Amino acid sequence: MPIKPQRFVIDEAVLDLLGNEFKFDHAKGLAEWLKNSRDAYLRNGVPDPQQFVFIRLVEVGGERLKRIECIDFVGMTKAHIDDSFKRFFDPQAARRGA
Repeated sequence: MPIKPQRFVIDEAVLDLLGNEFKFDHAKGLAEWLKNSRDAYLRNGVPDPQQFVFIRLVEVGGERLKRIECIDFVGMTKAHIDDSFKRFFDPQAARRGA
């Protein structure tokens, strides 16, 4: 089955979000990712011993952090991806699926 390009959905609140001063804190972002993974496992009734979250740090030349990845194994359906994953700047994102 060929991949069909899908249009992104950008929430109208993007201007409010972009208008705020950008203060990214990696520690807070990483904590949020871990919390989101834990919440997804809880929503799906996965027992504690079966919950795995991997944090991957990718460096450039062994000196600078290039990328941080958070990988869990809860999974997303095609409907989740169509309805939520490609949706940017949604202030209600954390409530979806709760």
